[in-house]
Amino acid sequence: MKEFLASCLPTLAGVKVALVGGSLGVAYGYLFGAVHEAFLWLLGFMLADFITGHIAACKRGEWKSSIGLQGTVKKIMLLWIVALSKGLDVICGTHFLQSAVVMSIALTEFGSIIENLCRMGFTDIIPENIQKFLAEMKHRPIHRHHGGES
Repeated sequence: MKEFLASCLPTLAGVKVALVGGSLGVAYGYLFGAVHEAFLWLLGFMLADFITGHIAACKRGEWKSSIGLQGTVKKIMLLWIVALSKGLDVICGTHFLQSAVVMSIALTEFGSIIENLCRMGFTDIIPENIQKFLAEMKHRPIHRHHGGES
């Protein structure tokens, strides 16, 4: 369980991507209001990530039901966060908080799909600079401060 929770923590580059996605979502929500269409795209990205992740794992002989279950639980938790962000929009009388969350998650899912395509052997269709960026995202930890440390 501890490993699963640790795997939920993003890298520094992952946080940057989430901030960009969240900023785009705020702008989208402010300009256009409803998030219904973006949410449908998010569901599509989640499904594509799920499918490409399973195919990549099978192709590399790395498929494990426990890892698939962890991925499914993460996606359910992310959808729960989307639902809670809608609640915050209602409470605050805004229309952009859920958009920020949806766009942030969608951008992360999109990156994961690209990663899965690379793991499936399709590196020739993915631009090299995107591959380098994704590799950097995976290996850059967030520096966390604990307790009384300064």
